[in-house]
Amino acid sequence: MTAWYYGDGALEAGPVDDAALADLVRTGAITGQSRLRAEAAAEWGLAADVFPDLFAAPARGWTETKPHPWRRYAARFVDNMIVGGVTWFMIGLVFGLVAPGVIEAFTAQLAGPYGNLLNGMMTLAVALPGNALITGLTGLSIGKWIFGVRVLRNGRPIGFPAAISREFEVWWRGLAGGVPLVSLGTLWHQFDRLSIKTPSTPWDMRQGNVVTYRPETLASKVWMWVAVAVVVGASILLRLATRK
Repeated sequence: MTAWYYGDGALEAGPVDDAALADLVRTGAITGQSRLRAEAAAEWGLAADVFPDLFAAPARGWTETKPHPWRRYAARFVDNMIVGGVTWFMIGLVFGLVAPGVIEAFTAQLAGPYGNLLNGMMTLAVALPGNALITGLTGLSIGKWIFGVRVLRNGRPIGFPAAISREFEVWWRGLAGGVPLVSLGTLWHQFDRLSIKTPSTPWDMRQGNVVTYRPETLASKVWMWVAVAVVVGASILLRLATRK
């Protein structure tokens, strides 16, 4: 991994690695006109010339970098409901064909006193691969598209390996695996961390990801909450239908 020095005028700072460099660009500490050189190099260059992808204009309509923790949480909630629900359906379909007795025993466990708790925790886990696949290949997901959140690195999707690593960090460090009360503490910690001063989560800082947002308007707010109502309503109807 290359180490970098950067500076403006006579000031010089560093060295920093690639991920830290991308974060400094995103927060504005390094601009396109900042001087930049690799640790092993003698010559300085303009940051915009050395890393043009870091300074590429974001896609139209997704230019905002001010953190929106509630939008990110709502996007995650929708993704877990949809992707987790679809994943459970596929698991149930496969086991229903090859081992129906296993499905019946598992369903009986979920009908117990802690069934809803267990179901919620397991849904977070089974949604991980699907969320990682969609986000890694597109930078978006169903929830992120609804709430206007995009995750990129150097202007491109981060890829499945980085996305699955990110999903595991979100699952553990952000959601505590869905464990009641504990997850409230981890959620609050990450919520409190996201601010103008520190507009990134640890997992995105570590990977050098850049999270941009669709600017918030009255129309976008109406669209977001209508979409959530539809998703939640569909989920409730599906649960009622499966219990009959």
